[in-house]
Amino acid sequence: LQAARDAGAGRILAEAREVLREGDRVTGLRLRHADGRVEDMATDMVVDASGMSTFLSRMGVCGRRQRGGYDKQAAFYAQFTGMRRDPGALGDNTMIFYSGRNRWAWCIPISETVTSIGVVVPGGEYKAAGLAPAEFMKARLADLHPLVAERTTAVEQVSPAWTASNFSYEIEGFAGPGYICVGDAHQFTDPIFSFGVSNAMQEAFRAAPVIDACLQSDAGHCAELMGAYMRELSEGQSRIRDMIDTFWSHPLAFLKIAHADYRHELAELFSGRIYGDRPGRLHALQQMQRMARIGRGEPEDLAASA
Repeated sequence: LQAARDAGAGRILAEAREVLREGDRVTGLRLRHADGRVEDMATDMVVDASGMSTFLSRMGVCGRRQRGGYDKQAAFYAQFTGMRRDPGALGDNTMIFYSGRNRWAWCIPISETVTSIGVVVPGGEYKAAGLAPAEFMKARLADLHPLVAERTTAVEQVSPAWTASNFSYEIEGFAGPGYICVGDAHQFTDPIFSFGVSNAMQEAFRAAPVIDACLQSDAGHCAELMGAYMRELSEGQSRIRDMIDTFWSHPLAFLKIAHADYRHELAELFSGRIYGDRPGRLHALQQMQRMARIGRGEPEDLAASA
């Protein structure tokens, strides 16, 4: 935020309450300031970076949230001190603990002393337990995975316990006349590999030239640019889904791809390079696409052509 302000961006401390439109084109926002004053602001382009709030979807500008393939999971997480980390530089690593399909935990260092710890389980397990979120999370830390239990025996919770459910979704029509969505404002796929921040940054990087070109071109050319933007982002998200589906459905094959056959290619994909033509030529992704599509029951000829 400060870098943007240093580069000349203005900042308005207000809440966007409504979207102003002329036909299907977004032309501005109705803002409510902290003192209660309401102001209409004209815009050339509205960028929705509201994350899981999905502002433009809620306002009816783009499509409604459609649940993705991982909507039956529920996450419980908080910040803790006292977690046992690995010594040296490895202590800053994020750790993922896999217990079984749709059952896993994360430990993400926030500072030298504070760690974000979360557990993810099928939502039905939480409903059946009849516990408050903090109690349920404590119980799962003790029995979800032995290494999680070992590392969290002496932790102290220093934040509220948060929950998230049905967090996989996608929204159609997320770019159009006078508006464009980036990041979780239009789709969240990944329930385990933590692509979210990387995706949002890369999507913003791709959105910037589209916005610039749209502000200097006619409506027809802008529509073409918006269409290409949506196709590229959707293809990248599809690649993430194929990687995740392979991980859940074929864990041993995924392990072999990651640690033996195509270690460097998988590292490239995990670094967030999922857009454009190059990822489609990687053998690691081609194999995962084929396995994922067969696992989803899609036609084998389609899987074989991946």
